[in-house]
Amino acid sequence: MPIGEAVPQQRSWEAIDTGWLQFLFEQFEFPYELVYPSTIDAGNLNAKYDVLIIPDEAGDTSTAFRTRQPEASTIPAEYRARLGKLTAATSGPQIKTFVQNGGTLITVGRGASFAYELGIPVRNALVDSAGKSLPRSKFYVPGSVLSAALDTTNAIAWGMKPRVDLFFDSSPAFNVGLGRDARGMDGVASYDSATPLRSGWAWGQSALEGKSAIAVARLGKGTVVLYGPEVYFRNQSHGSFPLLN
Repeated sequence: MPIGEAVPQQRSWEAIDTGWLQFLFEQFEFPYELVYPSTIDAGNLNAKYDVLIIPDEAGDTSTAFRTRQPEASTIPAEYRARLGKLTAATSGPQIKTFVQNGGTLITVGRGASFAYELGIPVRNALVDSAGKSLPRSKFYVPGSVLSAALDTTNAIAWGMKPRVDLFFDSSPAFNVGLGRDARGMDGVASYDSATPLRSGWAWGQSALEGKSAIAVARLGKGTVVLYGPEVYFRNQSHGSFPLLN
């Protein structure tokens, strides 16, 4: 069964982000196919796919779908099925059914915002007491390399060393820690220091201490894997590629 990659193709940088992921799959000979919103919304996903991936830019629900799409009549008939958008109301139930029936959903970076719609007990932990994202005056890491500890007993990190460097670009982090927590969540990678910065610069990096970079949740018979950092960033981060297995 192929890996399915849920990619709403609307903005050029969404296509670029997806392109790097495709390139990674091609280099390491993973079978995959692009999955568009119309296919997601039609349901019956378990009959076609084992895994669905929502990349970083494609999961930016705050802005990703505000760009106006062309009229269907201006698009060649063979490409019209690529139009549309993922929505919590229409796409969400189909993805939830897919996971509950045994599928695996992988989200990367801001793609996690879509996983939150499934009702799993995890959210971005980089928020203030009111639940709003930390302002840049308190936390800002726009593109740096951070160090994290790995739970190498978890299947996602098998074969890895106990520490890994991750590319962090305004990424989410999760309140899970490392290992299994009381909610049944697994933290696979954790920022175990108040100063995880390895390269670049970071403002307020201490907010990351104790937070998870990678978390796993169970939903029905399936699994949701949330990667906060972009583990395949521009196909350059060879040290973190094995985590996307």
